[in-house]
Amino acid sequence: MTKIVLAFDDEDEYMGDFNRGCLEDFNEFLNDRGHNVITIQSAQLNDLNIQYKTNGEVPFLFAAYSHGFKTSLNSASGAYISTTTNNTCFNQALFYTVSCHAATELGPCLIENGCPSFFGYKSPFNFWAGYKCFSQCANHGFFLFLQGTETNKVYQEMIKEYNNQIDVLYEENSFIASLLVDNRKALVYKGQNVTIDNFAH
Repeated sequence: MTKIVLAFDDEDEYMGDFNRGCLEDFNEFLNDRGHNVITIQSAQLNDLNIQYKTNGEVPFLFAAYSHGFKTSLNSASGAYISTTTNNTCFNQALFYTVSCHAATELGPCLIENGCPSFFGYKSPFNFWAGYKCFSQCANHGFFLFLQGTETNKVYQEMIKEYNNQIDVLYEENSFIASLLVDNRKALVYKGQNVTIDNFAH
């Protein structure tokens, strides 16, 4: 069994619908897999609750879908993880975030504070209503990791999934394809090569 902490800003005015759809995909994928899943949604998404839910000696997986900045992840209550807030809470965690800019300064800060592996984006993360390809690409790596794929391979497979979706859409809708290209270029992976076995307990 693995502890999984999910932080989803599902009520945000701009990206709430996208985050909610991704969370539904997570819930469907995780159903009956026997993991200890803790979900933090918009009303409870703040720095104190993150500290409380990530507390403990056991390793865990962490996924965050919210607004991001170079130095922080934010909800309506402000920064809930930043280079100065909760940055030491993830020294036994795989950190996976679908948030703008978080890989530029926050990601390296988490790695410096002991986070084994980090996935995130170094520039804006794009999405467009009505196109499932954005959530499929966003979720793909986390689901692969849960199925036993090592993180080095996860990154390669995420790039491959972006390429597959881009190829499918390029002639049909070059604009949507270009947004996926930007997401692919923004994807960052840092840290150690680990597997789900490193987080089981």
